[in-house]
Amino acid sequence: MSIETEKLYRQEKLKSGEVPRSYKHRFAFIHAHSYLSSADTFSKYLSVLADETELDHVIKIKEQFNDIFPSLAKIRNSAQHSEDRSRGYGKPADVRKKVKMDLKPIDNGFIKAEGGGVLALSNLNGDRLGYTIDDGTYQEFEINQNSFGLVADLFQQLVNGFQWSGPVEISPHI
Repeated sequence: MSIETEKLYRQEKLKSGEVPRSYKHRFAFIHAHSYLSSADTFSKYLSVLADETELDHVIKIKEQFNDIFPSLAKIRNSAQHSEDRSRGYGKPADVRKKVKMDLKPIDNGFIKAEGGGVLALSNLNGDRLGYTIDDGTYQEFEINQNSFGLVADLFQQLVNGFQWSGPVEISPHI
């Protein structure tokens, strides 16, 4: 098939409501990155709240979050700065100094790279989103009900730890 014929064929399939397989494949990646970004944003808010309020329960929740998801921020940084990672750079200072990462070996059942390692960006290994992070290691973040439940539980603990005043229930005035 010529390129033009393939293009027309795909357009007709789209018009008939059939979503191309390549688009369907990307949905999982889009959702995984959305969740990664959301979890990282919650982490950043926790850090600001801990620094600004210095409340014990907020500091403890921040520490719990960091213990449960130790590489979240670095994975999110790699996702957001894949233009640097794809060129072999780690930290922003490394980009300015033109110092490449020292890639570490990987063996996780999905990728096996011994010796000098390999640069791996935006990989879904089952329910884990993985990236080579700034230190050259490969790290993964779980995208599943378990990790979502952990984030939700920490958020609920955060909310419950504050003293609230006002009505128990908020409802619209009719």
